[in-house]
Amino acid sequence: MSETHKEQISSLLDDELGSVETGELIKALESDQGLNNQFDRYALIREALNEDVVVHQESFLKSVQDALVAEPTVLAPRRVKRESNRYVAAALAASVAIFTVVIFDTGSFVNSPVHIQSVASLEVQVDEMLALEEERKEEMLQSKPGTRFVTFEK
Repeated sequence: MSETHKEQISSLLDDELGSVETGELIKALESDQGLNNQFDRYALIREALNEDVVVHQESFLKSVQDALVAEPTVLAPRRVKRESNRYVAAALAASVAIFTVVIFDTGSFVNSPVHIQSVASLEVQVDEMLALEEERKEEMLQSKPGTRFVTFEK
């Protein structure tokens, strides 16, 4: 089965194949079972795309119904759910215990005053630190007369 045969089958189903090529394709379909199967698949695909598909295979439906009748019915006992409830209760109790220990151990519920520092007090502290730094620079310059310091300002 070649690509040309596949293209010819597609063209035949679309009614676009010439009479000479149609005759050759029909001879090829009679002699090649694989090509014949390919033709059947292409025809089914074309019908599905055109929504013309009506599959009547009562033998298939009958075989499925027979298989369902022959299927044995299994009556299994129900599973007892009480055992799983014990595990859930134990896990829940352990989670609550761990949560309680962690919360009270970190002191999250202790009423401690919140320390909020104002912006003005922060500015005063920064100014004091800058003044101390300037004093240190001056002391170092006075202690070493030949040393020059280079500063970079914003």
